[in-house]
Amino acid sequence: MTGRQRFISVLEGREPDRTPWTPRLDIWHNYHRAAGTLPDGYGGLSLEQVEKKLGTGRSLRDGVVFDMYNATSRVRQIKTEDGYISVIENDAGAVTERYVFMPGAAGGAIRPARTEHYIKARTDYPVMLEYARGIRYRPAYDKYLRYDAEAGDDGLPLSIVGDVPAATVLRDYIGYNDCYYHLADYTDEVETLMDELKKTLAPMLEILIKSPGSLFMHGMHFDSRMLPPPVFDKYILPYYKTFAPKMKDAGKYTAIHQDADATGLLKSIAECGVDVADCMCTRPMSPLSLQSVLCEWKGKITVWGGIPSVTLNPDSFGEDEFISLASEAVTLAKEGGLILAVSDNVMPEADIGRVRLVSDMVNGG
Repeated sequence: MTGRQRFISVLEGREPDRTPWTPRLDIWHNYHRAAGTLPDGYGGLSLEQVEKKLGTGRSLRDGVVFDMYNATSRVRQIKTEDGYISVIENDAGAVTERYVFMPGAAGGAIRPARTEHYIKARTDYPVMLEYARGIRYRPAYDKYLRYDAEAGDDGLPLSIVGDVPAATVLRDYIGYNDCYYHLADYTDEVETLMDELKKTLAPMLEILIKSPGSLFMHGMHFDSRMLPPPVFDKYILPYYKTFAPKMKDAGKYTAIHQDADATGLLKSIAECGVDVADCMCTRPMSPLSLQSVLCEWKGKITVWGGIPSVTLNPDSFGEDEFISLASEAVTLAKEGGLILAVSDNVMPEADIGRVRLVSDMVNGG
């Protein structure tokens, strides 16, 4: 079987010849290449060459099926000493958000952190509402087909198509520090903005359905502490109950990026009708055990993860502990419903030998 065939077989509930293993290595590789600290034997290697050397499948997360632009607003970036400011301007006014590179980011090899959000006051809502009304999507299937051809049979391309409306407003536009104050004080404004984003996403859904792609990530970081079940069930679940069935009918897979603590949300997420939970965050990075998640979602959602990122760091997790955890994950993967990966990413401080160790377990080495 090829890497792609193994991946698809798990999604379809069939047994592959061996467990697909697709850790995300881009942050590790980008950081050490920029810093000139790639280990012996890896210097000068591309990310694809590193994946082959380590015996992993390819993590293909750059499938583009549309171009996005805005018909009502101007979006621009202003560089600062420690990052940049993003500005949205339209007839209703202007809003800003700020990103800052953290110390040790290796000249930008690690993505910056958002320290300021677009919506800070009630007066910012008209600007963001006008921005939402102007969102447009243009099919770009040629880009996907080129990427798919370059990927070959080593993996299945994933297209990341943005977050769902409620999460976009609460987490990205307002921020979790303030979103519940806004939801209480400016309920109409918050919900109107969510509804406008739902309208603009309808054309996107049609583009996905008609596209040559098959796996799409839509929704991310659903944390039960930030989006407790009552909020999730009111604002997010109904959206998926419309979106997911249409994708299934078209033969498409819907993934969520679940790099967050889903304790308390497992049943709600299962009701969404999504197919894959990418970068599923499990113990020791959340209270959830991998086995408990697999039992809860058996036959409903494929878990894409199993190796928490922190366990690759020898300063945080002992060698014997890691071998035990990895062995359990490999064993559970053989029972179905699990595509092995690192949740969320192999970080710069990781012992790359531990990635190789999992490859040996999977490949029978």
